[in-house]
Amino acid sequence: MKEKIKFYDQNMGIPDETGEAVYYYDKLMYVLYDAPVCCLHFSDDSQRKEEIALHEIMRNLPQYVFFQCNKATIINFCHYKGYNKVTRTVTMNDGVKFHLSRRRVTAFKSMKNSLPRLSPSCPACYTCTKNDCANRVIFCRYVKSGGSIKK
Repeated sequence: MKEKIKFYDQNMGIPDETGEAVYYYDKLMYVLYDAPVCCLHFSDDSQRKEEIALHEIMRNLPQYVFFQCNKATIINFCHYKGYNKVTRTVTMNDGVKFHLSRRRVTAFKSMKNSLPRLSPSCPACYTCTKNDCANRVIFCRYVKSGGSIKK
């Protein structure tokens, strides 16, 4: 039996030949499903292929920043660049484009407008190493805990 991806609070563990590789959610740009394999694309241009259902991944990802565009694609709004409403195409930061299902247009616009407003980073954020990263607040422990960090 093949071991599945393990999801934690702010990251996911994926088994590999050396043990378990850990990836933070903000590094996952999008997931493409081609039955029975999901291909996870990360911001460092790496990819991982895993035998897992797309709905299983979506169920475990943070719903406030990951969105299922169509029956075969999940995107991370941290890496979202733009949307063409005429062609219903979502463009990611790396230039890759995905078709947005007609039934998901309203939910997409609603989620896009409800994303947390980006604010200056704080020392509690541990998922991004860049001080000027605009996406830090989305995965920030301080913001998610309501202003108090439990150590």
